[in-house]
Amino acid sequence: MIVGAALAFLASAALAQDSGRVSLTVKGEARATADTVEVELSVTACADDAKAAEAKYRDRLSKVITALKEGKTEKPTRKSAAKDSDDGDDAPKKAPPAKGDGADDGAASQIPFEVSERGLGLGVKATSKDDNNPFKALAKMNGGPKANPDPPMQFQSHVIATIKGVKDLDKKLVARRVAQIIDIAIDAGADSTESGGAPPPAVHFIVKDMEALHQAAYDDAMAKAKARATKLVTAGGRTLGSVSSVRENNSPEDMSARQVRNMFGGEAADPLSGFDVKVEVELSVDFDVPGAREQGTAPGAAEQMAKDVKAIDELKAAGLITAEQADAAKKKIVAGLQK
Repeated sequence: MIVGAALAFLASAALAQDSGRVSLTVKGEARATADTVEVELSVTACADDAKAAEAKYRDRLSKVITALKEGKTEKPTRKSAAKDSDDGDDAPKKAPPAKGDGADDGAASQIPFEVSERGLGLGVKATSKDDNNPFKALAKMNGGPKANPDPPMQFQSHVIATIKGVKDLDKKLVARRVAQIIDIAIDAGADSTESGGAPPPAVHFIVKDMEALHQAAYDDAMAKAKARATKLVTAGGRTLGSVSSVRENNSPEDMSARQVRNMFGGEAADPLSGFDVKVEVELSVDFDVPGAREQGTAPGAAEQMAKDVKAIDELKAAGLITAEQADAAKKKIVAGLQK
């Protein structure tokens, strides 16, 4: 077993020396400005039975969609509070709007968006067995367990507000419009970050041709791989051959959370714009390095072959391999150099 492994190692060493391979792992990326921004909002309603939950859900959904289509940007209570803060005149004086305040709100409210619904789901909460729960056993001893405060039936769907053509719009105004949409929907009954287990509002940035963006990231990774591999083999006195294999190691990175923070002024040090969609890929690339027959004798190839042959002769002299095994090993080395 040991002798066989030694012979295999000697043969493979000669092959690697003459017709080697360069393996690299590289990352590539590509960016594009989003064509569309989607604001995803969830609407959830719960009740003790399916009929009541469905009716409650439909009522809440109707209010959210109506509010979004009407484009209301403020609650009436907020308007009255603003008026109460003035001097009390019948025609209160208008203070100059702060930077990015009322003027931006008015301009942002003119940006149109489409409203759609998708992903309706009905959830039924499973009943739990309380026989082994010591706390509920104590509750029974004191008059019975408390009623479960969570209704067992739940209806939920997603309302999508879509802003198209954002490439041609002012980014600050689009960001303000996104904020307005979220406020309108939550004020009308959509789920917020404080809605328990319901998903909070989410913002998605969409590029029409994502496949082309992926291809650009692959091209970037392959260009980097070829450049690095060329430098490596040139330093060793060889020239680079063709690609023998390529495999992807990861999936594109989702940048939505970072983009939302950037839209509202966060992560200023990050060069990624709030409306840029970035795709990152990681590729493992193998390049062939042609053998000495095609490029002349590679540095060290002859010396390595001589060492391998000498090692085979020593194994034969020690009686660890037969003459037939020694001849076969030498033929493998020679055959490798002839490829």
